[in-house]
Amino acid sequence: MMDNWFTVGQIDKDTWMLSEYRHPEETHCYLLNGSGRSLLIDTGLGIFNIYDEVRKLTDNPVTAVATHIHWDHIGGLKYFPDFYAHRKELKWLSGEFPLPIEMIKKMAVGHCDLPENYDIDTYTVFQGMSTRVLNDGDIIDIGGRRIQVLHTPGHSPGHMCFWEKEKGYLFTGDLVYKGTLFAYYPSTNPEDYLNMGIEYRKLSMKELDVFIDMRINQLREEGADEDIDLKPALKDYYERHMADGTFVSWIALDGDRIIGTSGMSFVEKPPYFGCPNGKIGLLSSMFTSNSYRRRGIAKTLLEKVINEAKEYGCGTVQITASDMGVLLYTDFGFRKNGNFMQYVFS
Repeated sequence: MMDNWFTVGQIDKDTWMLSEYRHPEETHCYLLNGSGRSLLIDTGLGIFNIYDEVRKLTDNPVTAVATHIHWDHIGGLKYFPDFYAHRKELKWLSGEFPLPIEMIKKMAVGHCDLPENYDIDTYTVFQGMSTRVLNDGDIIDIGGRRIQVLHTPGHSPGHMCFWEKEKGYLFTGDLVYKGTLFAYYPSTNPEDYLNMGIEYRKLSMKELDVFIDMRINQLREEGADEDIDLKPALKDYYERHMADGTFVSWIALDGDRIIGTSGMSFVEKPPYFGCPNGKIGLLSSMFTSNSYRRRGIAKTLLEKVINEAKEYGCGTVQITASDMGVLLYTDFGFRKNGNFMQYVFS
């Protein structure tokens, strides 16, 4: 049994790095000691007991957190009953990890200086229930140190970085590392890497003029006859219906520039068999600037306004789809119904 599987380095008096250089993945785990407890960011492959190493560096109760639920970052979670994970990867902790165990075993043993007599057939992918589900912007307070969660998808859908503003530390997991970024596994998504700098937020009055300009550009692109000045009517409509909550929009921004829009109007009709409460969402203003298309931005905006309609209590969402939008809506679950398409909540 080897006693130097982990290479331990001290970053400052309360921050340590535990690295697994004997495996080609070279996973780095970080121990942050606070005044109330300690936070262990990633737990390595699980081939060797990281808990014993951590106990040499702190007497605090320890919470573990996974930057992402890949086998080489969660192996040691089995030693930490108190651990956190991102909401988008919880299913990977309950039997739905997208890589087969035999493939993982090959990666675990490949080009690796394993401990003497280690039986790779005993290797399993950790499964369990996190004690806290994390989302973008959450704060982890360990006493005297506050760590902010940054959702950074791409390498995996729920990948997180951890930002400690006071010390200027950013713990990046597999978002950034030397060499080629791996983005070809079933659990990775190059599109998410591209969109990492895109911010999504609800439309406010201060962005309304730009939103109206983009709406008019959309109508022009769809071939509408521009025979009147539509801006005053659009501004009047949006101001009234944003004020009373019967219109909501999510927008996508790259820096300060709006590059994608969406809109959902809420109306009521006499109840009918397909929509017993009569509440209907009317989808509009689905538009993405040309250079940002085919990157999944429209799909994200669509998901957000569909959720708004669901929270409002709509029984169905309808849209008169342009030729460009039919594939997006069909893939999402909309079905043709007479002269319009609709999405029915199950």
